[in-house]
Amino acid sequence: MLPELTLDKESFEEIMDEARNMIISLYPEWTDFNYHDPGITLIEMFSWLKESQQFFLDQISDESREKYLKLLGMKRRHRAPSAALVRVKAPEDVAVLRGTKLLAGTTCFMAERRTQLIGGDIRVCFSAGEDGPGAAADRARLAGDHSLGLELFGREPRESDCFYIGFDRMLPEAQELSIYMELEENGTVARNPLEGDMPFPLAVLELQYFGEEGWETVLDFRDGTRGAVATGFLEFSIHGPQKETELWGRTGYFLRLVLKRQSFDTAPVLRMISADVLSLRQAEQRIEKLDVPVELTETGENCCLTDTMLSLNGKNELYALTGELCVRVSRFTKTSNFDTGVSRFLFTLPQTAEPVRGIRVISFLDEDAERGALAVGTGFPFQEYDLADGDVEYHSFELMVRDSGCGPHVCSLWTKVDDLSGSGPSDRHYVLDAERGLVRFGDCIHGLAPEGEILIAAYERTLGRRGNAKACAIDRFDGLEPEDMRVWNWDNCRGGRDEESLAECFLRARKMLKMPETAVSDQDYERRVMETPGLMLESCKVISSREMRLLKKAVDETEINIVVKPFSRSGESGLSSAYKNNILNYLEQFRMAGRRISLLPPRYIEFEVYADIVVRPHFVGARELVEQTVSQYFARIGNQFGATVQYADFYGALDVLPCVAGINSLTMDASGNGVTRSKDGAVRLPPNGVVRLGNVQYLFSMGE
Repeated sequence: MLPELTLDKESFEEIMDEARNMIISLYPEWTDFNYHDPGITLIEMFSWLKESQQFFLDQISDESREKYLKLLGMKRRHRAPSAALVRVKAPEDVAVLRGTKLLAGTTCFMAERRTQLIGGDIRVCFSAGEDGPGAAADRARLAGDHSLGLELFGREPRESDCFYIGFDRMLPEAQELSIYMELEENGTVARNPLEGDMPFPLAVLELQYFGEEGWETVLDFRDGTRGAVATGFLEFSIHGPQKETELWGRTGYFLRLVLKRQSFDTAPVLRMISADVLSLRQAEQRIEKLDVPVELTETGENCCLTDTMLSLNGKNELYALTGELCVRVSRFTKTSNFDTGVSRFLFTLPQTAEPVRGIRVISFLDEDAERGALAVGTGFPFQEYDLADGDVEYHSFELMVRDSGCGPHVCSLWTKVDDLSGSGPSDRHYVLDAERGLVRFGDCIHGLAPEGEILIAAYERTLGRRGNAKACAIDRFDGLEPEDMRVWNWDNCRGGRDEESLAECFLRARKMLKMPETAVSDQDYERRVMETPGLMLESCKVISSREMRLLKKAVDETEINIVVKPFSRSGESGLSSAYKNNILNYLEQFRMAGRRISLLPPRYIEFEVYADIVVRPHFVGARELVEQTVSQYFARIGNQFGATVQYADFYGALDVLPCVAGINSLTMDASGNGVTRSKDGAVRLPPNGVVRLGNVQYLFSMGE
């Protein structure tokens, strides 16, 4: 362990006394040590300087602490907006644009993406397979609370099974539609959190709609449920008219999810389904930046399209993007279609030295027109500008600079960095202190100093933790009366957090350092297996080389053998190829070089029990208590690989029950390869074996 150095060891008085005592040996003629002596005054001054230097040498600045965190590969977490899901009941189809504002009191939330809300309702949902339709949910049941309990593909899903969704009206064509599906989570074993898509999905779904030519595949389909294993959105658009049809006595305009491939760990169960759910985040957009491609009209004119709320209703500026510069488009015409929410810009591209790679559309409201210009850069080092706002959303903020040497209509693109220590003298970098609302530039050695008008290209505000609104707080669109449409968030908003302090970041760093990245020990491998994203795992165990020799003759000492037991409602499941591939893919980033990983399925050892029990007279529920004790005893060791089932322990668990007067006979028998039995009746399972309780016979008699 490194020693803790203390540089500030001496006080002013100690330094002064030491210097005064050295006078006699260095200059004996000096005899006046009183405070009025000018020499003593000089010694006092230098003692104060030394004490000050020692103090500052012993301090560590916040800037230095952040650099230490950077060496560890960590940085402070910025303020994050909360997320919310709201339901919207509208009398007719409504296109909600990205950036549309909804309010919880005075707190602003924004729609994360463009969504077409359906004015109608889902009329019926049901599953169907080769054996015909399964359980169904009608309109009344679908409108209830989040307790639908409808199995998507039956209790035992099979490939080609379908889930049908029937609407009471035709869905609009060529519109971005979404259906929210909330899935039940198993209460005993939770599914590991999943961020992004699974590398090897447990199931693959295909979305189809019933049109003029029968069932047609939806080509533009994005499955946010990752194969019906997580709550999420089905996003799609249909490119043809639907046709009303009747399926097993149920009429409607139907979509269906087809199960193309599956290796479910548990059959998915639906808690809620709705086509009128919006995904929001707590933010207020003041200036919006969109980089869009250049398109050509039928007449050969240059154009670009946007479909956000701010670009539709706000003021706009257009810039042609070329390399690290953008050139202002001085003249353009804007045509807004308020029915579709699409804005179309026609323009003539400016003359540029480099080819144009796209158009930057900057949009803002009249009230924010002055906020677009932050300041005028002087070209001198250490420029710092105050945004006068402590609620800036860090990730969305961007700057451009209208450089004085490039012309009045040319702006350079600047990059936001965490600090300027790695920036060169020509790098257009800046630092945003979102907590204090400050923008800092370099010293012309670490980062270029801007010279010219500094423009804000993108700017959002968020309240962080203060934006975690309660359920039913979001109740209206901004600018619309509540009676126009019904809006509510059925759950609390979550995820909003404030800027992380340095102390909190160091605590997180300490926890990270205690968790080794490379798996070394058996416990490291077992922990990493159990946290594989998207899977439901009951237990796992690394089998040692000595134990592996009991299973096979040849053993590779460089191989890590792990037996894995996935969750199953039946209590018995193998290890599917999707599970294997996901686990191996996740472990690859932690695997030590030179090690190979092999996954083994569990071997289920069935136990049969015969018990002749004498129960006490007049004891109510004796049989149920005995049966429950037997089930709990074997369930307790059901996830222990290679466990030893002690006959004495099993006997004692029954004998101590208050309803048991005696045990005439108790036997347990285990069948399976690799099972061994000791002289005292204990049963030892093979290294990859787990207990499964099979046939149990009871004989109860009444004691005296």
